[in-house]
Amino acid sequence: MALSIKVTADDKFGNSATFNTAYVRVGQVNSTKYSASATVTTYTQAPTTENSLPSVISIKNYNFIPTMTNTNFINQAYLYLKTLPDFIGATDC
Repeated sequence: MALSIKVTADDKFGNSATFNTAYVRVGQVNSTKYSASATVTTYTQAPTTENSLPSVISIKNYNFIPTMTNTNFINQAYLYLKTLPDFIGATDC
Protein backbone atom coordinates (compact mmCIF):
# COMPACT_ATOMS: atom_id res chain seq x y z
CA MET A 1 0.00 0.00 0.00
CA ALA A 2 1.09 3.57 -0.65
CA LEU A 3 -0.38 6.98 -1.39
CA SER A 4 -0.08 9.24 -4.40
CA ILE A 5 -0.32 13.01 -3.98
CA LYS A 6 0.72 16.29 -5.58
CA VAL A 7 3.67 17.79 -3.67
CA THR A 8 5.59 21.03 -4.06
CA ALA A 9 9.04 20.90 -2.49
CA ASP A 10 11.70 23.54 -1.96
CA ASP A 11 15.43 22.84 -2.05
CA LYS A 12 18.04 24.53 0.15
CA PHE A 13 18.59 27.18 -2.53
CA GLY A 14 14.96 28.33 -2.53
CA ASN A 15 14.00 26.61 -5.79
CA SER A 16 10.59 24.91 -5.97
CA ALA A 17 9.56 21.80 -7.85
CA THR A 18 6.11 20.24 -8.14
CA PHE A 19 5.61 16.49 -8.35
CA ASN A 20 2.08 15.66 -9.53
CA THR A 21 2.27 11.99 -8.56
CA ALA A 22 4.58 11.92 -5.56
CA TYR A 23 4.72 8.50 -3.89
CA VAL A 24 4.20 8.31 -0.10
CA ARG A 25 5.15 5.15 1.76
CA VAL A 26 4.95 4.19 5.43
CA GLY A 27 8.22 2.41 6.06
CA GLN A 28 7.94 1.59 9.73
CA VAL A 29 5.49 1.89 12.62
CA ASN A 30 6.52 1.62 16.26
CA SER A 31 3.58 1.20 18.57
CA THR A 32 2.26 0.48 22.01
CA LYS A 33 -1.43 0.21 22.72
CA TYR A 34 -1.39 3.90 23.72
CA SER A 35 0.62 5.57 20.94
CA ALA A 36 2.20 4.90 17.57
CA SER A 37 4.88 6.59 15.48
CA ALA A 38 5.05 6.10 11.72
CA THR A 39 8.10 6.88 9.58
CA VAL A 40 6.82 8.20 6.25
CA THR A 41 8.96 8.71 3.16
CA THR A 42 7.81 10.78 0.19
CA TYR A 43 9.43 10.06 -3.18
CA THR A 44 9.30 12.02 -6.45
CA GLN A 45 7.29 9.23 -8.10
CA ALA A 46 6.36 5.58 -7.72
CA PRO A 47 9.18 3.06 -8.14
CA THR A 48 9.67 1.76 -11.66
CA THR A 49 10.98 -1.63 -10.50
CA GLU A 50 10.75 -3.51 -7.24
CA ASN A 51 14.38 -2.77 -6.33
CA SER A 52 14.66 0.89 -7.33
CA LEU A 53 13.11 3.90 -5.66
CA PRO A 54 13.19 7.43 -7.07
CA SER A 55 14.64 10.43 -5.25
CA VAL A 56 13.48 11.17 -1.72
CA ILE A 57 11.58 14.42 -1.14
CA SER A 58 11.16 14.04 2.63
CA ILE A 59 11.24 11.66 5.58
CA LYS A 60 8.97 12.54 8.48
CA ASN A 61 7.57 10.93 11.61
CA TYR A 62 3.87 11.15 12.45
CA ASN A 63 2.33 10.20 15.80
CA PHE A 64 -1.17 8.80 16.19
CA ILE A 65 -3.23 6.83 18.68
CA PRO A 66 -3.77 3.28 17.42
CA THR A 67 -6.92 1.26 17.83
CA MET A 68 -6.52 -2.20 19.22
CA THR A 69 -9.52 -3.55 17.28
CA ASN A 70 -7.45 -3.29 14.08
CA THR A 71 -3.91 -4.42 14.88
CA ASN A 72 -2.58 -3.63 11.38
CA PHE A 73 -0.69 -0.52 12.46
CA ILE A 74 0.67 0.23 8.98
CA ASN A 75 -2.87 0.39 7.59
CA GLN A 76 -3.86 2.61 10.52
CA ALA A 77 -0.93 4.92 9.70
CA TYR A 78 -2.17 5.37 6.11
CA LEU A 79 -5.70 6.07 7.34
CA TYR A 80 -4.33 8.63 9.80
CA LEU A 81 -2.23 10.37 7.14
CA LYS A 82 -5.33 10.88 5.00
CA THR A 83 -6.88 12.93 7.85
CA LEU A 84 -4.02 15.45 7.84
CA PRO A 85 -4.11 18.71 5.83
CA ASP A 86 -0.86 17.80 4.01
CA PHE A 87 -2.46 14.64 2.63
CA ILE A 88 -5.87 15.93 1.55
CA GLY A 89 -6.52 14.56 -1.92
CA ALA A 90 -4.12 11.63 -1.50
CA THR A 91 -5.19 8.47 -3.28
CA ASP A 92 -4.29 4.84 -2.66
CA CYS A 93 -1.86 3.35 -5.12
